[in-house]
Amino acid sequence: DFTVESLREFNGTDSKKPICLSVNGKVFDVTRGRDFYGPGGAYEMFAGRDATRAFANFVADESEMRDGYDSCDDLTPVQRMRVQDWEDHFMAKYYYIGRLLSPEEAAEDQDSSTRKALSQKVDQLVQEAERIAAEEVNDSRSVSTLRDLIGDESDSKKRN
Repeated sequence: DFTVESLREFNGTDSKKPICLSVNGKVFDVTRGRDFYGPGGAYEMFAGRDATRAFANFVADESEMRDGYDSCDDLTPVQRMRVQDWEDHFMAKYYYIGRLLSPEEAAEDQDSSTRKALSQKVDQLVQEAERIAAEEVNDSRSVSTLRDLIGDESDSKKRN
């Protein structure tokens, strides 16, 4: 999944990265349309951006693009139908690779990632504690065995 900020790095300026754009909350890899969406292409302004509003208005113009997250809540039913048509077009032609997250979803996703990372760290610490405890048990058994051996030797020396 992507935030508006993380989507920007897939704008076609780095040939090692895919070119992506978002329509209706879905992110698509449009790299195979590099001639259209890459640098110098007729639709390069959509690369690395949420193009929903521009598609809703049938305008290939930077002025229809928002820099931050755009919920597009104000779109009319006709505009929503246009956006759905464009989403269907991209679903049929390109690879769907994730969602464009709202700031709230991104925060929840971050919290979830943090919880997952903490959970993994706790699991690692528990495993390490169990390993150390097992080593201590083995060490105490070794000490106990050693004491038994020493005790047996000292008993036999006392008898002699």
